[in-house]
Amino acid sequence: MGCAKNKIAVLGEYLSELGLPEEELERLTQLAEEKQFETISKSLSAFRNELNNHIRAERKRLDCLDFVIYQLDKGAYE
Repeated sequence: MGCAKNKIAVLGEYLSELGLPEEELERLTQLAEEKQFETISKSLSAFRNELNNHIRAERKRLDCLDFVIYQLDKGAYE
């Protein structure tokens, strides 16, 4: 029983490092204690998709910024 509790504690530590909203973290921690791992997995997959979409959008902004800097350094606007 103690080993299972340790695994739940480790899972809780991992979850706390994901940058989830506090309410979602508490919900997932409760689900872990109830051993509803499939529900946790689905929630984390949805969070991953949101995060990936955000990263793509930020990557696009970064690419645009790099292009503008490149153009400025090249003298394209003089």
